[in-house]
Amino acid sequence: MSVRKVAIRRRAGASSEEESPKRDRVWLFWLLTFSAGVIAAIAVLAGPGLWADLETSIATQGNSATQSIKARALFPPIGVVHKVVTVYDPPPTARPIPPAEPPDD
Repeated sequence: MSVRKVAIRRRAGASSEEESPKRDRVWLFWLLTFSAGVIAAIAVLAGPGLWADLETSIATQGNSATQSIKARALFPPIGVVHKVVTVYDPPPTARPIPPAEPPDD
């Protein structure tokens, strides 16, 4: 009698609808996680190039004849400066401390 009950319970448990939502949840979690990673990787690889193209197209759209600015106009040249810089100063010499005398017993 107990063998029949075990067999019946197994068949009822196999067709139970409690297991299928758990499997669906695992696959859904895996699918969402994997697709988010793929989208992030594509955005990292393709994103900077797309933004650079967009910026250059916007910048060149308004000014068709752009002139470059020379750096010397903004930053005048400075002559060479020679200085001696002390990087390490040794500590001042101190008198050696005499050893303490042993206590008298």
